[in-house]
Amino acid sequence: MIYFGQFLDELWCDNGDNSGCVELESAAGVFVGATGRPVGYAFTGQGTQHVNIVDLTASDIHEFWWDNRGWHHNNLTTITGAAKAAGNPAGYAFEAQGTHHVTYVGVDNHVHELWWDNSGWHHNDLNIAAGAPDAQVNRNVPGYVFAAQGTQHVNYLGVDNHVHELWWDNSGWHHNDLTIAAGAAGIGADEPFGYMLAGTQHVVFRGGDNHVHELWWDNSGWHHNDLTVATGAPPGGGPPTGYGFAAYGSQHVIYADVNSHVIELYWTP
Repeated sequence: MIYFGQFLDELWCDNGDNSGCVELESAAGVFVGATGRPVGYAFTGQGTQHVNIVDLTASDIHEFWWDNRGWHHNNLTTITGAAKAAGNPAGYAFEAQGTHHVTYVGVDNHVHELWWDNSGWHHNDLNIAAGAPDAQVNRNVPGYVFAAQGTQHVNYLGVDNHVHELWWDNSGWHHNDLTIAAGAAGIGADEPFGYMLAGTQHVVFRGGDNHVHELWWDNSGWHHNDLTVATGAPPGGGPPTGYGFAAYGSQHVIYADVNSHVIELYWTP
C-alpha cells in the first residue's frame, strides 16, 4: 500500500435498503491523503463507478473506480503525463461516445482533460486545443454532455473574470466567451457550473455583486438572467450548482447565502 495520510469513505445504499460505509483507499489498496474535494460519477456503459480527488501534497489527480471485482486505483497524472493540478477535478461520462472525462485546472493556468476510451487514458490541454485564454487556479471546472447536440462542455472562470466555455463537437474543441456572448453585466466571483435541460444549456455562477447569475442557451444563442433580481432571493455566499429535472421540465439552482443558509432557486414551465 502507498500511504499519504487521510481516509476517503463511500456511503452507499442498495434497493434492499442495505446501506454501508466503504473506506475506498483500503478497498483499493492505496492510501491517498491530504486531499481536496472528491467528486464521483457513474459510467453506465461500462457498469462502473468513479471517484476523483487531488492529492494536495503531490498535486496529482487520482481515480478510485469500481467494477464487479471491487475498487481499484489509478494515478491519472502519472498514467497520462499530464500537468500538475491547481484545483479539484471534476468528471463525467459521455455515454454515446463510450468515453469518460476528468477535467481540472493545472498549475499552468490551463484547463486539462484526462479522458478514457477503450485504448486507455489520454491527456488534452483544452486551452491550447481551443485557443482559449488562461483560467484562474484553485477553481473547479465541471463539465457536462449536451446529449441532444452530441457535444461536451467545460466551463471555467478566466483570469479576466469572464465565464468561458470550452466545447467539443466532431470537429474538435472550441472556445466561447460566454460573458461577451450573453452580454452579461459584471464579473464572476466563483467558478461557473453548467447543466442542460431538454434543448437548452444553463451556466450559473456568483457574480462580483454577490448575485446568482445564469447564462443560458437556446437555438437563438446565449442570454443572461440575474436570478437574484428575478426571484428576490438573498445574495450568494459561494458558488451555486444547478440541475434540470427532466420529468417535470423544471430547473433548480442551489447555493449557500451569506448567512450559510441553503437556498433553492427553481423554474417551472
